[in-house]
Amino acid sequence: MLSEPRAVIVSEPNDFSVGNVPKPDKVGRINDTFYFFYLIPTELTDGEEAYISYTAPSSYEYGVNLSGDAVTDLLTLSFDSGDHLEIEVGRSPLDTYVDRIKKVAQVRPYLLEKETSGPNEGQYVLLSLFVQQLFEPNKPISEDEYLASSNIYANMTSREKDYLKAINLGEDSVAYQNLVQESTITLASLLRTSGMVDIPDDVQQFLFTKYLTGKYSLDYLSENIKYLATPTYATVFDPELKELVEGRGMAGTTTFRNATKSALNRYLGPYGVNQLDDKQVDDLSQVLSQPNGQELLNNELQSQWDAQFPNRKGSNYAATYSLVNQVVSPILGSLNEVNDASLIIDLFGKTDTSEMAKTARKYGLQTNNTQTARILANSAAQSFGSTYGNVDV
Repeated sequence: MLSEPRAVIVSEPNDFSVGNVPKPDKVGRINDTFYFFYLIPTELTDGEEAYISYTAPSSYEYGVNLSGDAVTDLLTLSFDSGDHLEIEVGRSPLDTYVDRIKKVAQVRPYLLEKETSGPNEGQYVLLSLFVQQLFEPNKPISEDEYLASSNIYANMTSREKDYLKAINLGEDSVAYQNLVQESTITLASLLRTSGMVDIPDDVQQFLFTKYLTGKYSLDYLSENIKYLATPTYATVFDPELKELVEGRGMAGTTTFRNATKSALNRYLGPYGVNQLDDKQVDDLSQVLSQPNGQELLNNELQSQWDAQFPNRKGSNYAATYSLVNQVVSPILGSLNEVNDASLIIDLFGKTDTSEMAKTARKYGLQTNNTQTARILANSAAQSFGSTYGNVDV
């Protein structure tokens, strides 16, 4: 943690050795001050040349290969890490700092950003301040120092600055833990509201990190979650997020999909649902992201019902099925929406209940419905004598 003291064994001036101070990549001198430069791997600096630099009172056994302006120029590409006696005994400075930079750069992308304006244009000021903070963990860098040194910092949002201050206090600090908790709760709430309950862990981590570090405002986080839920209706989103999820089948959400299927069942019945595959349902469900989305969906399905059954205009499958079932269930028993689908559609086209009953009796005889046969036998017995009541059904 950045707030914890480093386990460092510092070499004494009279105990210098190659084991204590590894061979620098370059050694410079300005007057009586010597500089040891260690090249940072270019994969950490996006291909840019950058160094960690230390000062020393002597070049020791290392030959000086830079002087004057050449040293000054190289210092502009370097992160001042203090006196050479700060180097951990027996360990390369790069091993120490590269490990730390790699670890924190994932959630501090600004560390590897060059200043693009201001007095320190072209330099990695925030990384230099970060390195400085490693040496003095109990001496936080002031707001004024950040503002004076870095235009990147000056242009940060208040949330980005809050994050930077909190993480500089350490991941165990109250400030940092409060930010983590608030970010976790906010993201979970927005995902639930949008119906995003089954997105991959890496996508959740991506969104969490962006919001935690302040790269996403609350509004922008909401817009990007809206993009995940209903990409067709999203107008603002992060291209990086789009690239992450593209082709991963995340065009719809469980909540919206279920709500759409429920509406389809109510207005068009199981036939309406079965005619659409999951992608078609997801495409249809995206309207639910709109403020009046449910009303828009209902109106669309209502128009489809009205076109199919103009005699039942203004009604829907659920209401019409309930009415029809009440009329014919005494003749056939309860209808089976799958097995009796053709009959149900036929009955939907009728408005006269007598015609419905007549159609139901005919259907019952054609399908050897025992309840229909029993009803007809009992009716015949009442009309022609009790012997008809013994008909074997």
